Amino acid sequence: MINKILILLLFISTGLTAQTKTLEISAFITSDGTIFLEDKEVTMKELAKEVRIMAYNKNGFEYDHLVYKIYGAKDLKLGTIMDVNSELYSGFRLSSTARKRFLLKEDHGELEPNNWQGKIEGLEIQSIDH
Repeated sequence: MINKILILLLFISTGLTAQTKTLEISAFITSDGTIFLEDKEVTMKELAKEVRIMAYNKNGFEYDHLVYKIYGAKDLKLGTIMDVNSELYSGFRLSSTARKRFLLKEDHGELEPNNWQGKIEGLEIQSIDH
């Protein structure tokens, strides 16, 4: 009887510690409003469609969580970031979808479209989510 209880507890604890998979998709908005979805330049009008295609190509429905990371130039208005956030959510979302929004603390000029993700991690950024 004790062995059956121990085996049952083992199965329960294994199920509770199962790995969850998180899909992260990043967007960057320059000071002039240019939007980069990962390494692709898109317009606000194209954003929902492009994130849907990207999520499909990354097998998005196989993930448990989705996190949108939205980065903006330091002088960007919050409304622009909120508009991008809204378009991302309308394009693709999972039952567990979150967002993280950041502003650059200083003006670092224009980041390269095809390498902004690698460079932004070394810059000072400020979270605008509380």
